[in-house]
Amino acid sequence: MLPADQLSLKALDLADVNLRHFKNTKCTSAEIATAIWAMELCQSKFLTDNDASSPKFVLYTDCQTVAGLLSRRLRLETRHFKSRKSGKLLSNAMLYKRFYDLCDAVKPEILWLKGHSKRSKDDRIREAFATVDQKTRNALRSHRLKPDT
Repeated sequence: MLPADQLSLKALDLADVNLRHFKNTKCTSAEIATAIWAMELCQSKFLTDNDASSPKFVLYTDCQTVAGLLSRRLRLETRHFKSRKSGKLLSNAMLYKRFYDLCDAVKPEILWLKGHSKRSKDDRIREAFATVDQKTRNALRSHRLKPDT
């Protein structure tokens, strides 16, 4: 996730990509946690106390769950993040809460991209997305990712 004006300035290089290993998690939880991590990084690196000078952020994701979280917010918060059927707390409740708190602070535009689509030289967003995907896959193959401590 970058300020919207920075992605167009240069092509994303593999060296620009930060990776993080989430231990003992399911895919959806990892996707939400990654979105949270991206927003936390943006909040710490780019946001100031003066909202007028804060950049616009765009969060690109190939995860439909992450892309749809803002539209589910009212329903989830109204039910206090509990299942409609069982009344139990949802397994990702804490992630949802943190995600919404950060959305309030960072105010990202969240855009869904179809995953694993062909890279186009004319489409810098898909090109950047493919670069991130490539680095992640390479790290997973070589087991270079170190767990959080």
